[in-house]
Amino acid sequence: MRARPILWFLAAAALAGGAVRAADKPIEVRIPDCPSAPLSLDAFLASLKVELAGRDPPCCTLASPSAGDRDEVGIPLRVTLSIEPCDTGTEMVEIRVHDSVHATTADRQIALRDIPIDARPRALALAVAELVHAVSQPQPSPAVSQPQPPPVPPSSRPDRSLVWSGAFEVRTHPNRNMTLWGFRPSLEAVRRHWQAAVNLEAARGDPSVSLGDVSTTLLSTAIELGPRFHLRDFALDVGVCGSLGWVWMGGHTNNPNDVIPGAGSALATSAGARLGLDSPALVQGAKVHAVVEVGGMLRGVDATANDSPAASLTGAYVVVGVGLAWTSGRLRSLD
Repeated sequence: MRARPILWFLAAAALAGGAVRAADKPIEVRIPDCPSAPLSLDAFLASLKVELAGRDPPCCTLASPSAGDRDEVGIPLRVTLSIEPCDTGTEMVEIRVHDSVHATTADRQIALRDIPIDARPRALALAVAELVHAVSQPQPSPAVSQPQPPPVPPSSRPDRSLVWSGAFEVRTHPNRNMTLWGFRPSLEAVRRHWQAAVNLEAARGDPSVSLGDVSTTLLSTAIELGPRFHLRDFALDVGVCGSLGWVWMGGHTNNPNDVIPGAGSALATSAGARLGLDSPALVQGAKVHAVVEVGGMLRGVDATANDSPAASLTGAYVVVGVGLAWTSGRLRSLD
């Protein structure tokens, strides 16, 4: 019962020893039996031994091409020269190198026409040595191509963003004795190179008149539409705007015995052009926001004293404001 494993071990050892001995066999060179060849075959073999010196398996043993392939497996490397016709005038030599260890074969034709006779042996030896080195290298495994993710189709919609801003402003009506100070919060929707904004305005002022002052309060909402330009890290808005609001006016007199002050309110509308500028982001995404608006009142309100205009929210106006703006984030549609 114990003899059988021992026999298997001895057989495996014999096979391994045979493989090692086969790997130690020198390179076999097969040269045709030519009575007259286009080069010195002895000089070729001497040059080939120099070119392959120090390699494993060593160089070389001779064999005739007619020897056949009786020991193909036991020979790690075989070099075969074909000279046809076998004559001094032959101008072409064919080389075949077969490596049984790596199962590779290489063929090459060497033209002797332009090579001097004395240089032909070494030239042929160099070509054979190059093929021996080439077939003895292990073949790289084919690269496994990684599947590429499918291309993402371009979005049919451009980038969009929301911009929140708040600005302190001063509003003046030239030649109308009217200056108001206030605050303007705004929500702006940006889509590619266009922007639309909705903002509120709360402003108040007490213009002085000859008999006292006129307390004025304005509450309005406005809509703006226009292009948006990006200048490096700055954003520039240019748009037309229209507003609708309500105005309260109340007089205060310095001489209550002679003057009876009055009060009233009315609808006010305006139209104009607005220019906005957002700076690069500073702290926590906040940007400096500046706005300039010029326009005219379509429907205004007058305050009179002794039947003469004392202060009025009419005519042309100019608004200048400075504040902060935040961008809520960029969105891209998925369709």
